[in-house]
Amino acid sequence: MGRRPSAAMGAVVTGGAGGLGRSIAAALIERGHRVWVADIDRAAADGVAGELGPRRR
Repeated sequence: MGRRPSAAMGAVVTGGAGGLGRSIAAALIERGHRVWVADIDRAAADGVAGELGPRRR
């Protein structure tokens, strides 16, 4: 597990606008993953994606 992921690795985080989903998305981004945030509340998901960083929608 000490290996850093390549930039090609990605993840879709469902429920990403909520507390746990947001935390998971942030942790994956810190580890170098490309992350897509999905949630039933699209506006909230877009807001979280914007907070976590540009190009991470």
